[in-house]
Amino acid sequence: TLELWIIFSILNPIIFAIVNITDKRVLSEFNLSIKSFNLFVGLSQGIIGIFLFLLNFPENLTLKLSLIGCSIGALQGIGLIIMFWMIQKTEPSRVSTIMSTYPIYVAIMGVIIFNEILSILNWVAIILAITGTIIASLRFSEQKKKNNQLFEPLLLLLVISAILIGTSHLITKSISEDFSPYQIVSMRGIGISITMMALFLRKDSFKDLFSFIIVPKRSLWLISSQGLAPVFGHLSITYAISNGPVALVSTITSSRTVFIFIISLIGSYITPKLVHEKFIFPDIIFKFISVLMVIASIIMITYL
Repeated sequence: TLELWIIFSILNPIIFAIVNITDKRVLSEFNLSIKSFNLFVGLSQGIIGIFLFLLNFPENLTLKLSLIGCSIGALQGIGLIIMFWMIQKTEPSRVSTIMSTYPIYVAIMGVIIFNEILSILNWVAIILAITGTIIASLRFSEQKKKNNQLFEPLLLLLVISAILIGTSHLITKSISEDFSPYQIVSMRGIGISITMMALFLRKDSFKDLFSFIIVPKRSLWLISSQGLAPVFGHLSITYAISNGPVALVSTITSSRTVFIFIISLIGSYITPKLVHEKFIFPDIIFKFISVLMVIASIIMITYL
């Protein structure tokens, strides 16, 4: 049977695929600077986090537990900042390739820390999904940059970034018996807010963001894609991690690239104005293979 944690695991990459496609529009078409964008992420997640926190105030809250809860957001914030920075420095496909390997780390740590029992088929499903996600990240149409060494020392930063994201999933699992998914998401929001504000709360970024938000047409896109949608995305993954094996949840949720492809492909036919994706033939073939691999992986996790 299709368990609820699996449905919520699949819901997470779908929500974030839509968020990513919308972000692309906000950043490129509306010309919002990446600093102001990150500042908005910090502000909005902080405001929503505090609101949810007060709405569902945890009775058993200790300073230690609240710091652990906020560290989920802090780790994800640092991980995302490294990832955004690296996208500007190297090929995006390399970034997403390295970032999509974190479920392996989560799976190994899940077995060690939480004594999760994974069958051979589970491991095959994990490897299958990660390989599919990596294939989905490759772009044949991408222009090669000059310094195309096979390995750049900078890429080690991405390994750290992937470990930070993976660790945030493990911490979520570790406090899932103390807090409800709502409470964990609220503390995560506060944590990511502190990280983003510390780095991006500057006068010029704030002015830039303010002048962007006062135009309703633009602010609607930003508020829905970076304010509201991520909360539902994080609620779905937090529920899934609380109720299912963290290794398998991370595997399904890391396949966002595959969902971006599916939604972009459908979107470019239905609303070409909204989705500016041009696919060349080799890209489509490889991406279809990756979609089949991820679907096969989800079927294995669900039914075998």
